Amino acid sequence: MAHRGKKQPETYSSRQNLVEVLDDEIIRANRYVKPLSMLLISMDWNGGEDRSPEASEREELMRQMAELFTRNVRAIDRVYLYETGVFAVLLPETDKVEALSTAKRLRRTVQQARLTSRGNHNGSDRPVLNIGMVSYPWDANTRPEMFQAAEFALTQAVGPSPGHICFLDFEYQHIRNGTQTSYKVRCV
Repeated sequence: MAHRGKKQPETYSSRQNLVEVLDDEIIRANRYVKPLSMLLISMDWNGGEDRSPEASEREELMRQMAELFTRNVRAIDRVYLYETGVFAVLLPETDKVEALSTAKRLRRTVQQARLTSRGNHNGSDRPVLNIGMVSYPWDANTRPEMFQAAEFALTQAVGPSPGHICFLDFEYQHIRNGTQTSYKVRCV
């Protein structure tokens, strides 16, 4: 794995940008026979208790999360806002093992971070990360398949007790005609 690049944090890109870039990255990965991974990361604020930050504070905390993610991935990796409260991190030339290592590093970084918001200046606004992970070509070969597999893995990561990193097992079954999808998932 390439070393993490030092770069200035940027504002995260939108899901529309992710759609465009993911299509290009899949083509590139296929052409050069390189892996490609994606993480979907949701935040469970305050250990799942019903004390999530208010909307005004949440925006600032999300910005801080985007900066944390951006500072702790390689220069070629990209952070996107997938949907409200969920980030996608695109990891070109990254296989399952490297993606799992990145996911663990991001989780550890957030656990150690001191995030602050207007209502909380002591840094205790620290979410638990739920991470769904998918890798091309093992888990999916198209953008819709990557989104579907990553979303499924993320739902498993949230599960009854949040804070997991979940990914598709190598022995999953996937029927590509759209009639049935069955995944075996492992969580750490």
